[in-house]
Amino acid sequence: MRLVEVRGRWSINIRMAYWEILYRGESMATSASSVKNVAMAARLLEGQKLVDVAVHAKNGATSFAFDLGGVLKVRRMEAVGTDAVWILWKKNCNLVIVYGDGSSRYGRSSEPCE
Repeated sequence: MRLVEVRGRWSINIRMAYWEILYRGESMATSASSVKNVAMAARLLEGQKLVDVAVHAKNGATSFAFDLGGVLKVRRMEAVGTDAVWILWKKNCNLVIVYGDGSSRYGRSSEPCE
């Protein structure tokens, strides 16, 4: 598994999850891809504006859509799981957490912020 972080005003940390980056409908990289393919796919998302987020209410599977055709899809690793799938946070300590059971939390982090 690789740590994936997308940064802007907010940063996302994808936890123990499968993920895939698509560009204009074509799969560019997954959590099983080579470092080279992951870097190339991540560059395709650079400068794109997040325009939509869809979260499945029962399993936390999420699709992040960007304005120039990029899509980041994330889903939990286990068939059943309640651990965090991803965490989105801002430097002011606000965060959003989506869990593998579809639940979520929004608020301030109890841990020190960057």
